Amino acid sequence: MYRACNEWENILEEYPNDLMALKFAHTGYFYTGDHLAMRDSIARLIDKWDKEKYQCYSYLHGMHAYGLEECGEYIEAEKQAKIGLQLQRQDCWSTHAIAHCMEMASDFKNGINFLESTENDWGPCKLLHGHNYWHNALFYIEKGDFESALTIYDNELAPKSSKKSFTIMELIDASSLLSRLEMEIINVGRERWEGLIPLVAPHIGDQIVAFNDAHISMVLSRLDENIDGKENLAYLHAKNISNFIGDKQNIGENATIMRDFGEKLCSSIYLFNKEKYDQAFDDLYSIKSQFYRLSGSHAQKDIFTQFLVCSGLYSQDKEKNKKALEVLQERGAKMRDSALALRLVKRYEDGIFSKR
Repeated sequence: MYRACNEWENILEEYPNDLMALKFAHTGYFYTGDHLAMRDSIARLIDKWDKEKYQCYSYLHGMHAYGLEECGEYIEAEKQAKIGLQLQRQDCWSTHAIAHCMEMASDFKNGINFLESTENDWGPCKLLHGHNYWHNALFYIEKGDFESALTIYDNELAPKSSKKSFTIMELIDASSLLSRLEMEIINVGRERWEGLIPLVAPHIGDQIVAFNDAHISMVLSRLDENIDGKENLAYLHAKNISNFIGDKQNIGENATIMRDFGEKLCSSIYLFNKEKYDQAFDDLYSIKSQFYRLSGSHAQKDIFTQFLVCSGLYSQDKEKNKKALEVLQERGAKMRDSALALRLVKRYEDGIFSKR
């Protein structure tokens, strides 16, 4: 992927108004977890864009805003996103960037108000409208309004039987949201997990991005059984990952990540959902410093930190409890004033974790 990004950057050096190369580079850096390059790639070109000759200039501000947000520059990120929305109010990527800024600030009140007051603008965007609904559901989870989050899931994220195909992003959003709700001790029901099988089944042999495989594991570890008489899908997925990392012909960033920690990440999620919390915590704790290498945003990758923290708090080992609370403190440096974090601490202090 890095080689591809370098080629796109070479194209942009000669043709700075090549929107396709710009978008491909931006997306490539996203998939490699290189937030600095994602920010800087747009920053180099935004002032070179010929606004009179080429369309789509407004979208550069949304892309720049997202890169800035992922680098922790929230004030400038919101500024750039608002410029994008002033130029094109239906720019759902600018909307998305502002939602991320509010998510990292744990500002659920303004987050809900912003997304719901602009829904008519970003709602028609087919690529991102579901993901923006996911962000709104996260705000409701942060608020502690789990019923509203589940309603968003049912109305906007759950697979519709009338739809003929599903994207991997839909799988990621849906599986992540259900997992987050379950970590809030909300019973989401088996049928919601079963509804994700059509999204999962076509992808268990992909091994394209470890981040995707981790979300596949979230679903399959909740439905660890033969489905429609077929071989156990969770077993097949684990076997496919093992075969992928064992094949020396598989090279590149994802193969390296899978070998370094991606396989362990997937198995840790499986262990968590089978209530083997001690082993899940040990494995997740040993790789937590590597989460940044995954694709996905800080908000998306926070699910792995939540798995880590909850597995440690469910453990009967006091040392693991202590380490889990320390991880929660580390999380607070990135996600300030989190009501979710406060709930986890209170739940631990009230002994609720030990009752499971």
